[in-house]
Amino acid sequence: MALGAAKIHRALLALLLLGYFDYSIWSLYSAPAAIYVLETLFAGIAAVGTLFGRPMVKYLVSAIAIMLSVEWLSSVWLSMRIGYFAHQAPLRDLVILAPGIAMLCICAYGCYVAWKYVGSPSGGA
Repeated sequence: MALGAAKIHRALLALLLLGYFDYSIWSLYSAPAAIYVLETLFAGIAAVGTLFGRPMVKYLVSAIAIMLSVEWLSSVWLSMRIGYFAHQAPLRDLVILAPGIAMLCICAYGCYVAWKYVGSPSGGA
């Protein structure tokens, strides 16, 4: 039995969501906040939904991507406002921002997979 691209993408998305679910549980435990409750629920439901090919996963993954993007962008904006990046070399700024940029790319990949491969009748094939 050959694995198609759709199955590989769905499996990778499910692993990413389970990893984020685990991280969000830790975040919820270490710093309780309403946003972490929402992210934890969304990640858990989306991971299970991805495994079963449920169409609602598209919206949950998109919501998670939007929440993470807004959190990171607001953090960068606040850092700029207090002058964190003002006295550093541009290359160092890029190194500091690289993990967040990678996270945004992973969010974009998750949205792509959710909208193309999860819950569609043909499975994206």
